[in-house]
Amino acid sequence: DRSVYDEEGQLIAIMYYDKPVISGDSEAVHKINTYFQNESEAFFGNGQSVTWFSNDACREFENGLELMQECWGNETMAEYPCRYAMDTRISYLDDDLISIMQIRNYSLEQNSWFCYGSTFDLKTGELLPITELVSLSPEELRKIMSDISYNDAGCYDDLRKENYVIDFYGHVIDMQY
Repeated sequence: DRSVYDEEGQLIAIMYYDKPVISGDSEAVHKINTYFQNESEAFFGNGQSVTWFSNDACREFENGLELMQECWGNETMAEYPCRYAMDTRISYLDDDLISIMQIRNYSLEQNSWFCYGSTFDLKTGELLPITELVSLSPEELRKIMSDISYNDAGCYDDLRKENYVIDFYGHVIDMQY
């Protein structure tokens, strides 16, 4: 939690990363926990995300927060705190796999949500690409994604051959994971 308070102790921005921690003492557990430790550091701008997160997002949020304080003042900010947060949920678990869904909420004057998923082999700790879970070509993934969201942006047009990477207005996402 790195929430921001004004001089009077009023909350003006909620900032946190809900980091999953797998219990156990195996090498696989250590790898998964290290992965999420690195992701949490990248979330706050201290490192590089393995698959999804823009390294500049935290700094952009903090800069936007300063501008909002200048425009709106701390009283209004305390009434409607901004939000830069990552919530985490287990979406699938069995003896072999764990899938973790993360939802990032980035809210200054406008609100945006992004969902990310990571599936790990619990025996090896390896992050599994989508090709290990389902038989799905980049063309099929592009079709699914363009049918459900952002079709007009054309951001899924580059999903062809073995390329699962998209660039959504500078937000690079490796859809392979």
